[in-house]
Amino acid sequence: MNKMIFWLCLVPSVMLASCALPGQKMIADRSNEAFDLKPDEQYGPLVRIALVQLEMLIPQDPKRHVADALEAIDTAGQQGVDLIVLPEGVNIGSGGKIPYHDAAEAADSPLLRHVAVKAAEYECYIVFPFIEQDDDCIYNSAAVFGRDGSQLGIYRKTHEPRCVVLGEGVAMGREFPLFDTDIGRIGILICYDTITPEPALVYGLQGADLVVYPHMIQPLKNEYFHITTRARALDSSVYIAAAGWARPFEKAEGPLSATCLIDWEGRVLGEGSKSDPGIVYNEVRLCRPRITEHLGVIERAEWRKIWWGERRPHLYRKLTEGNDTWRAWCPVSER
Repeated sequence: MNKMIFWLCLVPSVMLASCALPGQKMIADRSNEAFDLKPDEQYGPLVRIALVQLEMLIPQDPKRHVADALEAIDTAGQQGVDLIVLPEGVNIGSGGKIPYHDAAEAADSPLLRHVAVKAAEYECYIVFPFIEQDDDCIYNSAAVFGRDGSQLGIYRKTHEPRCVVLGEGVAMGREFPLFDTDIGRIGILICYDTITPEPALVYGLQGADLVVYPHMIQPLKNEYFHITTRARALDSSVYIAAAGWARPFEKAEGPLSATCLIDWEGRVLGEGSKSDPGIVYNEVRLCRPRITEHLGVIERAEWRKIWWGERRPHLYRKLTEGNDTWRAWCPVSER
């Protein structure tokens, strides 16, 4: 009986999709194309990812944080990984005792140049989050280095808590750059950027394979980190590689470690300790098609064709209207 209902509902929708009104141009609908899987090796390389979980120190100790980060890069690089991801704000840490202005440095500082040398030495990509000074502006940023040590670009955190904007005078980024690499298309979000689903969705719509997610969130008893991290991956059909900080002085009771790899279906592929520093290694074929069967289609199909094909953006315009009523607390330039 259920199958009969399914077909009765499906047939009219197919008919409507294949018919055009007078004067309208027919648009080919390819979202329902059957998909034949090929051997895995034909879908790009098996990517080796190292997610670094540094130890949070109280009080903050930027020199120690940086030293630990560089040591972790050496350790992971010697394992022959393709990508190393470090947690948010390596050159400041967390605790709120050190002003951002005191820790900030330029994108071509000696530290960043040293990281570039490491990337070239180990022929790997490195995502290195840091507090950035650019002229008179301070940003919470992440620099991306290529296998040859070149700086491919910088992502600047687009969403900051009001306590940071008002208390630290930190500016926010306005772009979601996508880094097209030989291991896949990589986007970056930093910590509070996942407070809303839209940033991850933007990357998904741009065709990102992986969203790197450095942060300072500590999964305590609540499930916020667990739920939102998995949901952002599922909503956007991307892998998410989260790198957080270990806080041995706090008891983490959440269901998910701060440092983890999530696949496009929201499944946890690997995670680290909830309280101790370390490196989480994973291997994944980022460019392998996302395949679904029977979910919105009759046969096997590439999920992103279905996922984005179900969207009706003209109905969501309310989401892009001005937000002055709610963001009156921040400078006009940051609304």
